[in-house]
Amino acid sequence: MSVIKLLDCEHSIEANSANLSGSSFDEIGLAETSYNHVSLESSNFNEVLFGDCTFNNVNFSGSSIHTADLTGVSVENCNLNGVSIHTADLTGVNIESCNLNGVSIKDSDYEGMSIEGINVNEMLTLYRASKH
Repeated sequence: MSVIKLLDCEHSIEANSANLSGSSFDEIGLAETSYNHVSLESSNFNEVLFGDCTFNNVNFSGSSIHTADLTGVSVENCNLNGVSIHTADLTGVNIESCNLNGVSIKDSDYEGMSIEGINVNEMLTLYRASKH
């Protein structure tokens, strides 16, 4: 496999049916770029800005997201089956028209949280009192 080095330059690259496996990109601007039918399996992304991006029909299966700012992200019509969320700030998150079968929430702060308009802290207090 040949190596193409682009240093301190400005180019537009068009790649079709190309195998660029093993490539490395450091301090690269790829704004307003389109990716169609692309495999990024086993890739690592560090300090990457994905602001104002759209992901359609994307498979993130088996991926990990750590120390990410997802402020204002919209998640629609997604399969989150088996997803684990740990040590996350979900302040102001709205969950609507979702299948929550088998969802488990524990060791969390429920202040201001409501389900169908019912305050969760009040509901848990009543439930715990009924158990005594």
